[in-house]
Amino acid sequence: TFEQFNKPAWQYRSKSVLRYPAHAVVRVELQQKFLRKQAKDQPERVEYERSLLERNETGTERGWWMLEPHKEKVDDHKLQYLVRVLAELEASEFQPAADLKAKELDVPQDKVAMYLNGVAEPVRLHFGGSSDGGRKRWIHAPGTGETARIEEAAYAKLPVQRKHVRSDAIFPFSQEQVKTLEVDAGALGKVRVERREVKREGEPVPEVSCVLLEPAGLRIEKERLEVFVANILSQRIQDWLGAQDFRLVRLDPADVTLTAATVDGRTLRYFFGAGTDGYLR
Repeated sequence: TFEQFNKPAWQYRSKSVLRYPAHAVVRVELQQKFLRKQAKDQPERVEYERSLLERNETGTERGWWMLEPHKEKVDDHKLQYLVRVLAELEASEFQPAADLKAKELDVPQDKVAMYLNGVAEPVRLHFGGSSDGGRKRWIHAPGTGETARIEEAAYAKLPVQRKHVRSDAIFPFSQEQVKTLEVDAGALGKVRVERREVKREGEPVPEVSCVLLEPAGLRIEKERLEVFVANILSQRIQDWLGAQDFRLVRLDPADVTLTAATVDGRTLRYFFGAGTDGYLR
């Protein structure tokens, strides 16, 4: 009976990794490790892609925004998910924070820092290398003196990188806000569509239809033009690739240029590179 209770202290430890109120988090810093190529015969240099995000609670810019390296609205649901899941995260096999290099925690793969309202020091969590045949991953909360392991499947679901929290929407407007849409494919030709509203006498709601402006002289059913516009606007970003040489991904010059004019006076231009994978600039 005595042996049942005669266990190391770490076996009695709670499985919780972090302790903080998720609702109090107002700022998040994400860092992802990458290797930058150097001159010939020089080893690759370890650097981190850093993103600073902040939550606004009032005004027209309510929600989560990325402030660094540039200002951009990000996905509120993904940020809230990250903050909530890390507050409830459980791990196993807690042990003293020794031999961090073997666990790839000396230079972690990902770093997350969460700042609570009114608290200067953030709550930090580092993610190291995989272990147990790729089934688990090492983690370390700096300042705790401990390391532990979580399931790799749980780590894979965490939006801990910049590209994970960015919106996948390409067009910041709806189909109803389109005034004209132009698709220029160079030598293949150009298509220009205009959405028009016609108010008929006695009708409470104006009739909206699409008209083909270019190529001139073609007769196409307005329903097919509506589907054409809807299919374009429904496209989503699959992955963010970071800085690229635009010439290598057929974006300089671009294979296709899309220009959209909206009813509120905005004109937006997008560049697409065709190929096995589509690229957007």
